[in-house]
Amino acid sequence: MKAVAYMRLSVDERTTGSISFSVQAEHIEALAKRLGAELVEAVQDNAISGAVPLKKRPGGKRVLALAHTGRIDAIFALRQERVFRDTREALQYADEWRQSGIAIYFAEDGGVPLDVASPSGRLVYTVKAAAASYEREQTALRVRENKASRRLQGKTYCAPRYGFDNVNGYEVPNVQEQAVVVRVLAMRAAGQSLRKIAKALTAGGIRTKKSTSGWSAQAISDILSRDEDKR
Repeated sequence: MKAVAYMRLSVDERTTGSISFSVQAEHIEALAKRLGAELVEAVQDNAISGAVPLKKRPGGKRVLALAHTGRIDAIFALRQERVFRDTREALQYADEWRQSGIAIYFAEDGGVPLDVASPSGRLVYTVKAAAASYEREQTALRVRENKASRRLQGKTYCAPRYGFDNVNGYEVPNVQEQAVVVRVLAMRAAGQSLRKIAKALTAGGIRTKKSTSGWSAQAISDILSRDEDKR
């Protein structure tokens, strides 16, 4: 049996380290060894929400391509929600892969292939998919509520923009960066292009908020756009 190992990390999981690719790979490899399967490829989706359809994930596209070409007999993942968090999508692909002779194995199920052909197997699979979908929607709701609450308090809920620092949840002007913003506005008013402004700031040793490779035209555009929004 030839199989592809599929692993996914959400944005939060990548930053908190609550689960890792190495942990997922360890369980999947143990499962493959127990079943005598050959892992022909290991596919990863890093910082991708389970809400994103499989066909729109870089790693997901690769899994679908391998399945379409008939190069694999099985798909291995740690658990069901690593692959799907949408009930309809989960059932759709499970049926398509079953008809193509491709089995699905989740390491947490102990090496038992997913069964969507029988009524009981389909029921278990559907309930799991629905639970994962519910959890995703509840998490999204809590995030929205938290953002709304912070907005009412005048707090920021994202990374500070250039020209400001995040102090206890509030945006506080950064004097040095504000001076750079003024310079950018003056250069643009003088007719200089975004690329030329970016090149001048980089050459002058002025650091950006995030990038270590210097300024880009997009970063300059962001500063100008925010200034226009304030007017």
